[in-house]
Amino acid sequence: MSVLQHILASMAPRQPPSMDEAYDGIQYQWKTFVFRPGMYQKEGYGLLFIAALLAMWYIGSSINAKKVAAWVAAQKSIWDRQFRAMSPLPPKPPLTDGPATHLLYFTGRRNVLSLHIIFNLKPRHSLLEYVYNYVRAVFDPAHQTAGTEDEVVLDFTLGEGEKGQQGEGPGVWALVDKSGVLPTIRKNRWDVTFAKAVESPLIPQTHMVLQESADSTDYVLKTPNVGLTEVMSHPEVAQYVKSLLITDQPSSRPTTGPLPARFRSRHLILTLRMPSSSQFNLHTPVINACFNLIDLMGKAPVKPETAKKLRKIRAEVDVELAKDYDRVKKEEAGETEDDKKAAKRKAEEARRKNLSPEEQRKLEEKDRKKALRKSQGKAVRR
Repeated sequence: MSVLQHILASMAPRQPPSMDEAYDGIQYQWKTFVFRPGMYQKEGYGLLFIAALLAMWYIGSSINAKKVAAWVAAQKSIWDRQFRAMSPLPPKPPLTDGPATHLLYFTGRRNVLSLHIIFNLKPRHSLLEYVYNYVRAVFDPAHQTAGTEDEVVLDFTLGEGEKGQQGEGPGVWALVDKSGVLPTIRKNRWDVTFAKAVESPLIPQTHMVLQESADSTDYVLKTPNVGLTEVMSHPEVAQYVKSLLITDQPSSRPTTGPLPARFRSRHLILTLRMPSSSQFNLHTPVINACFNLIDLMGKAPVKPETAKKLRKIRAEVDVELAKDYDRVKKEEAGETEDDKKAAKRKAEEARRKNLSPEEQRKLEEKDRKKALRKSQGKAVRR
């Protein structure tokens, strides 16, 4: 029998069992139809496994959706007081990008163009993804694996292009939890490379400040009525603060030169661990402190010398980005400095060939004298 015949034979449907075969298990019969469950054990286990996956997907998705709804409800007083518009409007649930990611949008507040809230939750709907995230986090702690813990990210857009907050801010400034978050944020965000890590007595030892200048830290933590220092002094609240980042730079390094003014933006990004539903109110004081900080940046600029320093740093970075982009374009076009010199030399040779003999002799004499002066200069320096 050929290989093809073997394949076709293996694909042929199974013959129905003969009713004369010995069978002492349970069977169900209706007229001429007979069903013997004992003959389909493998198929039964497969269906059971599929049913378990579907049940886990449904239960996990429901848990995540309820957790998001409970958090939004716990902060309802903030949304009602601070914003005029919310999308999607209750009782509609937040938008979703899969069972583990939920999204909300707010606008209509002074000093804030918009607020995007992103819920990154554990993939309770997927056992394989759940296990994978934890295993990867063990072997690569600095890698930000989504799904190892529930978190909520509040991304406030304060200015964008010609809209919203303009003028000088504190540059890039961050308050970051040392436990796992600090190496991750430094690895994954280009804007954080503008700042250096320092300890501050104004915040708990569990956290660290990233600053471009010491004046920026004083501006954020020492200005009265902001309340961030007071909030962070409570360990039961501070333990849920993963990071608070103020930035006027993109998270990824621009690859096409400096960003045009219309694409530049300023953000305040607050990332919080999500506690149990009964403790969602512990997020409220941190969020309120962020609104105070946003209003501070909207009405009180940093010191003039700090603003001057930040402008200088950004100008130098823009020059560097422009040079890098020019170099990349030349490399992509195959044009290097050696290529330019060779092309210039070839063009000069072609020009000389078209000259008269007398003009060629004069140029050769000029080149000889130039080379002689150059060699004499070297001899004098020695």
